Amino acid sequence: MELWEEIMKIDFMANVSLTLAALPHMPAGGQFIFINSLDGKRGVPFEGAYAAAKHALTGFAGVARQEFASRGITVTGIHAGRIDTELIERLDVPVVHRKLPVNAVAGAVVSAIRRPRPEVYVPPVRGRLYAWFSALAPGFADRLLTPFHLEGKMN
Repeated sequence: MELWEEIMKIDFMANVSLTLAALPHMPAGGQFIFINSLDGKRGVPFEGAYAAAKHALTGFAGVARQEFASRGITVTGIHAGRIDTELIERLDVPVVHRKLPVNAVAGAVVSAIRRPRPEVYVPPVRGRLYAWFSALAPGFADRLLTPFHLEGKMN
């Protein structure tokens, strides 16, 4: 239970706390960008706490986008696949869910600043398909994706 609470604090509550602290100072034309995960659209086995936190962040971003719009503030969620960082350097993932370079997410953030939109997927096509397919046919997606072991394996 402690692990779940810690992950919720880091991956969800920290975003909420910082957003609510910044909101009174955010001018019209401002933008909040949440670095989320494709796990915020569809979790993978053995990552329940992380997926729950990222789903919560997806929900918060969606509500914030609606609530802040009247103030001229936009909200963007960046939904990225696994990012190649030290945190997961020992994780072997299947080629269909390969690790992405950090600069791919940085580029998505710059793109979202230049052209605000509700959600950005990294990688763009595969990420969007992953999210849409999971939303439209979750049971079928379970059966289709399970053999790929998207959760990865520690080496």
